[in-house]
This record gives sequence, C-alpha cells and structure tokens, in this order.
Amino acid sequence: MNKKLTFQVLSVIGAAGFAISVWLPWVLSQKAKTISLHGLVSKSSAAIPASNLFVSLGLVLLIAAVLALVGAALVSKIWTGLAALVGLVTTILWTSSTASDLSQMNFGIKSIQSGAWVAYVATLLIVVAFIILMFNKVKKSE
Repeated sequence: MNKKLTFQVLSVIGAAGFAISVWLPWVLSQKAKTISLHGLVSKSSAAIPASNLFVSLGLVLLIAAVLALVGAALVSKIWTGLAALVGLVTTILWTSSTASDLSQMNFGIKSIQSGAWVAYVATLLIVVAFIILMFNKVKKSE
C-alpha cells in the first residue's frame, strides 16, 4: 500500500472514530454530546450537562472529524495537523478533568467507557497519519 493511500485510510478511519464516539458513552453512561465544553476548562461546571450538541464535547469531535476528512481528501498537512491537534487537546482536557472528578468519587479507569476509548484510538490514528504525511513526503499526485 502506498504512503498516500495509507495516510488517507488512517485519516478516514480516525474521522469515523471521532464521529462515532460522539454517540457512545464516555463515562458513567454520559455521551460526548451531553458533556459540556465549559466543564473541560472550568471545575465549577464539570457536572452540568450540555444543553445541546452545539455546546458539547461532541461538537469539537465532529469538527475534528471534518478536519480529518478534508485533510484526507486534499492530502493536506495543515488540515490533518489541525485535526490531530483538536483531537489531542480535546481528549487530554477531557481526561484530565474527568480523572480528577473520578478520583474524588473513588472510580477508576474502568469507569471510562467505549466512547472515550474510540476517541483515543481515533486521535492516535490521525496523529500517525499526520506523521506519515510530514516525514515521508507524500505527494498529492502519488
């Protein structure tokens, strides 16, 4: 399989992972579309659910999915890098805020459910795709 096709397959699978993770449970049966964005950066609202998809973690994941798809279609370092960055920042912020909340409630890593794991794998796939594109000089016409 050539480098361009490998990059595109990884990007599309990663984008699908981001999109799918929005509707899967992340922690304590809470889905990404109900996790407030404000809760990622503010401890005071971590327990307050999002009122709709447009103010939730789900929106950011869907944006990352679109960025990854555009990056795959255009074979673009910029779009793929943005998707990787958005995915990394989002999952790191969510993990750090959730880890502190779970430790206070005496829950462990087993409390993290499929949606979060799918998003972690999607982030890893997009990062690997970005690395392939950055360091292997994949050309659009290849």
